[in-house]
Amino acid sequence: MALSVALIGKIGTPGGNTSISFAAFNQIAGRTIVVVTESYDPSGHISSISDTAGNTYVGIFAGDGFTNGGSIHSQIWYAANCASNAANVITVNYSTAHDYSTAAAYDVSGATNIVPDAQVTNSGNSAAAASGAYTTTIADAALFAMVSTVTGHLTATAVDSGFTFDGVAQGNTTDLTGFAHKVVTTIQTAQVVTFTNSSNNWTTVFVSFSGGAITAPPKRSVIIITL
Repeated sequence: MALSVALIGKIGTPGGNTSISFAAFNQIAGRTIVVVTESYDPSGHISSISDTAGNTYVGIFAGDGFTNGGSIHSQIWYAANCASNAANVITVNYSTAHDYSTAAAYDVSGATNIVPDAQVTNSGNSAAAASGAYTTTIADAALFAMVSTVTGHLTATAVDSGFTFDGVAQGNTTDLTGFAHKVVTTIQTAQVVTFTNSSNNWTTVFVSFSGGAITAPPKRSVIIITL
C-alpha cells in the first residue's frame, strides 16, 4: 500500500531563539511525523524536538550529524506511531540561542512502523545542488530531500526526479533551505535528486521512510451448534 505525505509546515528563526514552533495541526493517531532540520550556527545545534501530544522524536545521523565547514548542521527527526492531538504543536529546541535556522515537518501515513530506510548527504558548489546517490530497499516509501546553504543566500526554485518542491524556509529573512518530497511504489536504485540553486555553497540531505503495510484484521468465524 502506497504511503501518503502531507506537508505540516515550514518555519525559520527570526534570530536569537532557543526554540521555534510550527503552527498547531490535527495529529491523527498512528501516523509518523518527519521533521527536516537545518541549523546555521557553529556554537550549538538542535538538542531535541518535542510536541504537545507527547510523542518521542528520534534523530537520524547520530551526534553532530552532517556538518560542513563547522557551520551548518542538517538532520532528520521522526516520531513513529504518534499519539493523537487535535491541536498538536511541534517545537524544535536548540542547545543555544540560534539564528539562521529552519525546519519543515511532514505527516506520513499509509503503513505501520514507519522507520528510516536509506539516508545520504552531499555537499558542493554549483548551480545544481545534488543529493548523494541513494538506493531504497522497500518498494513503498516516502522520500524527503533538503538543500541548505553554508554561506550566503539560497535560491532553490525547482527539484527533479519527480519530487514535489515544498518551497524554501527563511532564517533571519534569508532563504536558507529548500524542501521536497516524493512517494514511490518501486525500489529506487542509485537515484540522485537535484535542486536548481544560485548559492555558492550548499549541502543536501536525503532520507527515505518505509513501513509494514496496513492490513485488515482477520475475519472471525462463528460456529453455531444446535442440539
